[in-house]
Amino acid sequence: GISRAVDQLAQSLIPELDFNLEARNAKRLKSVFSQYDQKNILQIPTIFDEISGESVCVMEFVDGIPLKNLTASDVSEDFLKGNLIKSVEILLKGMFIDGFFHGDLHGGNLLLVKNESIGVLDFGLCGSLSKQSRIGIITIFYGILSGNYENLVHQLLENSDYEEMPNISHLIVDVKNTLSPFIGLNSNQINFPRLIQGILRTLAVHKIYLPQEWIMVMRSMMMLEGVSRSLKVEIDILKIIEKNFRELASAYLSKEEILEESVWLARDMISTFKILPKYVKWFLRDFSKKKFAFEIIHTGHEKSFQQLKSAISFLGLIALTSTFIFSATQIYISGQTLNQGISMLSWIYWSFAGCTLLLALISLVR
Repeated sequence: GISRAVDQLAQSLIPELDFNLEARNAKRLKSVFSQYDQKNILQIPTIFDEISGESVCVMEFVDGIPLKNLTASDVSEDFLKGNLIKSVEILLKGMFIDGFFHGDLHGGNLLLVKNESIGVLDFGLCGSLSKQSRIGIITIFYGILSGNYENLVHQLLENSDYEEMPNISHLIVDVKNTLSPFIGLNSNQINFPRLIQGILRTLAVHKIYLPQEWIMVMRSMMMLEGVSRSLKVEIDILKIIEKNFRELASAYLSKEEILEESVWLARDMISTFKILPKYVKWFLRDFSKKKFAFEIIHTGHEKSFQQLKSAISFLGLIALTSTFIFSATQIYISGQTLNQGISMLSWIYWSFAGCTLLLALISLVR
């Protein structure tokens, strides 16, 4: 609601008053961009730490013209089709691979420098994306590109905040209705800000709130799209994401990333196994004090419990069916090795398997 918007505005404004933070942001952006910018297309001014502080930030002068003051006729075609598009790719890679981005990329903070590189200014509003957020945003944009609305909605719910669980089927239909008019359009036809605004409006109807850093990401991307439109350049941000999707995805599927995730998973499992005996001990002690009696509190979740019961019953019967089939097959193979026919025991096990499979299907229907 309104209070949430006011809180987010305050959280974004307060850091901009600390120029030490601005200096750190500039240095980090410079480090991030250097990985993908071998031709020095983006210029980040050098910070003079010895004369900078919390109240003042002294940096190198960047001699350029703000892009908001230019039109397509003021710049060369090589710049429009080369450096401008390449700079957007660099910004997106820094955002989605390293998780750090400039949150205020309007035409006044982007300058055309004499050598047709792009100067970047004003580092007070920068954002960081956790690994989970990066994967989530990439998955959502890929869901838009592929038209997989169900996965898109599940990813949104996994990363968003909501007061109560929305109706998933209705949400999928609403998201599909919002996005389907944009599917199949080329870069000249898609209005990227309208696309993002449509998603945000649909989520607001269902009282779903995206993380603040996600809003900053979408805001930055809309600003970039706005700058390109003012210069009459066709920059399809979704197409750039699709073009670099393999590289973006491989950044999270490298051996080092998988090893790191495995280490954290192992650590969590060890911590769980350490504390589990204590919780079991405490539970049994409390259970014995109540003379081994359960207290069932009615909360109106009978349907959910019944579905859970049916699911557990189904899985158990399927496991039993698999056991019977495996046993019967092993006996059959042994008989074939000895040049014997199908033994009676194999038929019995297969019959049991058929019965348990039928019971499993019945329990699932119920």
